[in-house]
Amino acid sequence: MFILLKRILLILGDITILYSGLFMALFLRYGSRFSPEIWGRHFIPFTILYTIWIGVLWSQNLYEPRILGNR
Repeated sequence: MFILLKRILLILGDITILYSGLFMALFLRYGSRFSPEIWGRHFIPFTILYTIWIGVLWSQNLYEPRILGNR
């Protein structure tokens, strides 16, 4: 149970960082012109990209708490 919780927290942390980075990049790019429409235009393509990226990380066992070295 504890290992599952660690995995979930790792994945949620990565997702939070990825979308925060997207938000900051869009905000810096568009500045005062940033709007929900711009966010919506980028949300789906980046969600697909992030899903693939999380899948690659998962396939390399990077969400395995035993490999993290924090014992």
